[in-house]
Amino acid sequence: MASLTRWKIWFKMMIGKSELHVNQPLGKFISVDEIKGYYNDFTNKVLFDKKTEKIVDYIPLFTNDDGKKVVFPITVIQYALGCYELFLETNDDVYLKKMIHCSEYVLSLINADGSISCMYFFKDISNPYSAMCQGECVSLLARAYLETNDKRFFDGALKAFNFLINEDHNQAVVKTFRNLKYCLYEFPDKTIVLNGYIYALFGVYDAYLLFKNPEIKKIFDISSASLLSIIDDFDYNKWSFYDLAGNVSSKFYHKLHVVLLPALNLICNNKFKYWETRWYEGLKDKRLSRKMFWKKVKQKLIRK
Repeated sequence: MASLTRWKIWFKMMIGKSELHVNQPLGKFISVDEIKGYYNDFTNKVLFDKKTEKIVDYIPLFTNDDGKKVVFPITVIQYALGCYELFLETNDDVYLKKMIHCSEYVLSLINADGSISCMYFFKDISNPYSAMCQGECVSLLARAYLETNDKRFFDGALKAFNFLINEDHNQAVVKTFRNLKYCLYEFPDKTIVLNGYIYALFGVYDAYLLFKNPEIKKIFDISSASLLSIIDDFDYNKWSFYDLAGNVSSKFYHKLHVVLLPALNLICNNKFKYWETRWYEGLKDKRLSRKMFWKKVKQKLIRK
């Protein structure tokens, strides 16, 4: 059964009071041909707390299952990407400085093999690494490099990417699934999570744009084709599953999938357009939304 802390986090998410689950619309400054704004907009993660919004050396923390504040790399990376979006939108240098500060911190978390210990505080996780974290790290450090020309960020992005696609590592975050290559796992010792796969894919595409290596584009094409081959398994009557274990998405995660797919379609020539349209229809269906809310509550109650 989930801890009381996790229940509190989930309840806050449901009522829109969680800084982890703020509205995350499509990014405003996406480019298919060069690295600019990120694929979805994390600015509300920055604006959620007005007291820390303009503090340059601020590093956001995450509350774990024991109620302790810990560093969760994905939280830091998404916060930094939100700062960058605000910089592009306002041209206020304080947001760029905050993004660079967080990027320096993330750089310090990268191990010699390019891995980042991300899921270390989850008690039921044996592999602490995550394709989502690795991909988002590439995306952040790529933008930090382009803004500063500091080669440390370039090298850090390359290391994080090399671990992301390393199938031979004993704790790899990329695997072959149903004979489909380069499947990207948010939780490598569990099943595929849809949003984590997509975020990792964004990192692969940013690596291609940054390093200008056609072999990386081939990896992206294979990985995105693998996702396309299994995305039907994430469909539940115009709603989405969170993962392939049969966990339906909360409204937050279903809405996130609806936002991520238009961005993915921009870089995949609309190959996921059917699902973008279908799940958007499900999101707008109030009756279906209520039904899935209670289905999700039931799954939460019976989960061991």
